[in-house]
Amino acid sequence: MLGGEYFADINVATNDPITPQYTILAQMSLTGIPNIVLENGGDLDFGVSYLNFADETYLTIYNNGTGVLEIQNIETFDTEILTVSETSLDIQPQEMDSVAVSLTATDLGDFQGYIGITSNDPDTPSIYVGVYSTVVLAPNVDTDPGSFILEVESGTSIVEELTISNSGGSNLDFD
Repeated sequence: MLGGEYFADINVATNDPITPQYTILAQMSLTGIPNIVLENGGDLDFGVSYLNFADETYLTIYNNGTGVLEIQNIETFDTEILTVSETSLDIQPQEMDSVAVSLTATDLGDFQGYIGITSNDPDTPSIYVGVYSTVVLAPNVDTDPGSFILEVESGTSIVEELTISNSGGSNLDFD
């Protein structure tokens, strides 16, 4: 039952000839309890990120409790590399919200950091999210020629060669 004010009527039927039925008004104040749950067990894995390029993913926070979850602070512990779109928010009972997390890695290799979340969850007032990525040099597409200017008569076809190359530091995927 969610936190809030609840009202009801209790109807009593008796064999009293003067008052065979009467109603008692009932009121209940229920204090809800928030409960924070993080998607993927609380880890954010960016997969592969490119050196000096911003990469973004989302941290999804659920409240499967009965009261409003008040996120008082979302803090990154390497603010030059990790940033978040929001540092505080409220999540209603049985609802979820997402916070954008941006990673701009400045060193090659495996990145590991974390984000701290402070809330009014009585069981877990502070929780930490591991953030992971493998940082590589970005691919860099080159084409030869850089453009085509073709004149084709109606009913004929022409074939030209296009060379696609990669002068970057990781695999180039293209369709």
